Amino acid sequence: MEAITKLTLAGYLIRLTTTEDVYLDRPQPADMLGSVRSAGPGRIIEINEETYWHYLEVLPSHWFDAWRFCFAEGMEPLRLFWRHGRRHFCRQLTWEETHRFCDLAGIRRDYIFLLSWGGGAGPSTLSPPPPSPGRR
Repeated sequence: MEAITKLTLAGYLIRLTTTEDVYLDRPQPADMLGSVRSAGPGRIIEINEETYWHYLEVLPSHWFDAWRFCFAEGMEPLRLFWRHGRRHFCRQLTWEETHRFCDLAGIRRDYIFLLSWGGGAGPSTLSPPPPSPGRR
């Protein structure tokens, strides 16, 4: 357990994207978006480039670098997307993996409430955003 607590973000990303005990699924292109949504935690799914770009552009990513990003729609665990050469992949994280990823990446665990503050009700522990410069 101590080895896990000393894990870096780079090491954790390697673990999430190369775990041997996952099932590599190659869904048919016609059902690519549905396959990403229905994939269970821990499954690495090979997706096409179009699906990769769909998730990168549909909502703001919670985290990204040159070829990887994390996406969540609503209050759900993160999905990790990445490219390797000309191939594209996705992995649905568990809540435990999501929390560890957030801690290592410096993302607040209440990320969903920060993105949806204007339209949704956040938990009472969050404070409202500061007033705009023109309002007091």
